[in-house]
Amino acid sequence: HIRTLKKLDALYAVSDANRARAEGFAAEEDCLAIAPEDILRRDDVDAIVMALPPQFHAEVAIRAVEAGKDVSAFDRDRLMSIDYDGTELAAEADEKIRTFQADAAKRAGIFHHLITLPTYHTAALSTDNLAREYFGEQAMLGYVKNVQREEIRQGIACVKHQNMAGSDMGDDHKDYFAGEAALKAGGKDNTMNQFAAA
Repeated sequence: HIRTLKKLDALYAVSDANRARAEGFAAEEDCLAIAPEDILRRDDVDAIVMALPPQFHAEVAIRAVEAGKDVSAFDRDRLMSIDYDGTELAAEADEKIRTFQADAAKRAGIFHHLITLPTYHTAALSTDNLAREYFGEQAMLGYVKNVQREEIRQGIACVKHQNMAGSDMGDDHKDYFAGEAALKAGGKDNTMNQFAAA
């Protein structure tokens, strides 16, 4: 943010809860260092870039409103809009994200492996997308076309290991309610065996 504002000749001051860090930035960029509790009260500050974690945006926006500032441009629903993807700032941010693991390893001397958080988000996103299709117009095709076929085409092992997803317990449940009429996942006709030679 600082470099972008500097290019636009719009950098007037920096603010940080860590006073020493703010003063360090200010000295480097030849601007003012203003305490967070003071910056919203200043009449010489036209706009504020909230370079904060998302969970703090609302708090600062509320404080800005209370201080009589115009926050009409603050649209929480558009913070992740694709409209920003092609901007110079977005490209810079994406590059930093791309090299984050390698950079962290170099600077901190650590090995940063795939963290669990991406797997949680991947599971949430894929499940949400599947639910929209499965319970929408696509119905069962939403699963077969976008999940099952892709698993097979990409050689994902999960399609051959349904029991890992609890199909055995599901079969017990079906057997309890439907007996011989139950359509089970296990046995010679299950999905695992259908694609054994694929």
